[in-house]
Amino acid sequence: MVVGWQVDRDSLDASYRQLQQEFHPDRYASKGDVERRLAVQAASLINQAYETLKSPLKRAQYLLELKKIDAMESYWMPWILPQGFFFQDSDPPEAAG
Repeated sequence: MVVGWQVDRDSLDASYRQLQQEFHPDRYASKGDVERRLAVQAASLINQAYETLKSPLKRAQYLLELKKIDAMESYWMPWILPQGFFFQDSDPPEAAG
């Protein structure tokens, strides 16, 4: 998936389901202890990523973290963002159409 502000929810849901099927801990029940623990960790990370990407607020915070911008800092000012930060994967809404 492309990292950006806009998320195709159908694509996100399909990717989530595919990854969950592949790494679900039940599929590793008969495997060794290490493989079972890794499957639990992978499933947890997949769930966390899905929750982050489907929430606009969490997704925005994640995107800011990728750019090393702490949105919770009191000195953070929106004008320090690079031009086009939120519209890397599409045109700004006012330019569309």
